[in-house]
Amino acid sequence: MTETNPSELNRRDFLKFGAGALATTLIPLVNSPNSSLAEEITTLNKVKNSIQAKDFSPLVTIPPAGMSSRQINEHLGLYRKYVNSLNKTQETEKKTGITHDTLINKGFAYGGTLLHELYFGNLSAKPAQLNYQSLLMKAIERDYGAYEGLINNFREAGLNARGWAIFGLNLMDGKLNIYGMDSHNEGSALMFIWPIIVLDVYEHAYMIDHGTNKAAYLENFMKNIDWSIGEARFLQGLKTITSNTLII
Repeated sequence: MTETNPSELNRRDFLKFGAGALATTLIPLVNSPNSSLAEEITTLNKVKNSIQAKDFSPLVTIPPAGMSSRQINEHLGLYRKYVNSLNKTQETEKKTGITHDTLINKGFAYGGTLLHELYFGNLSAKPAQLNYQSLLMKAIERDYGAYEGLINNFREAGLNARGWAIFGLNLMDGKLNIYGMDSHNEGSALMFIWPIIVLDVYEHAYMIDHGTNKAAYLENFMKNIDWSIGEARFLQGLKTITSNTLII
């Protein structure tokens, strides 16, 4: 008997039933039959009190094509400021209690931290191309007709968005879509969209290399997307689909 590849089963399930059918694969985080309460508490206690900036220095050492080491380094400096601001705001909130300012600042700093991490995470000097036999590619063909259709739409989103363009999996309807955010704390895209590829279109992301020529920056970005990261995020998103579990 020939052993069946689990990824092939996932691919057939997705094509036959759509992403919504995969909601049944949602894994409960609490009271899992494979873990004890003590193990779950241990996992909870591993969460650190402060956020640590991730190391994206390889992008400075060998920057993606069309992006300079200086541009990446300056951008990473801004990212680290968001991390520091997030930690500072959370400490202030512990000491003084919740205020309007702590709520707004915390959301803004957290968005700036996470979105930058996702952005740098899907950039590479040696980007993996999208696997045309992957489940993500099948979903792109379903929702955009072809890879080129997605890229054209994503480029247009980048030209029109003021802060971020996010290509992601909608956890409510199981479809791929592109969303724009003008500010870090416009949280809707982070609440029900599972990010696959995140694009920073603030001027700080490209001014050093391209001045005000956002279009040139977008062309370079599209060439430097590490689709192995995108594919991995997509598969993660499928496991967390809530279309059949979220009460409205």
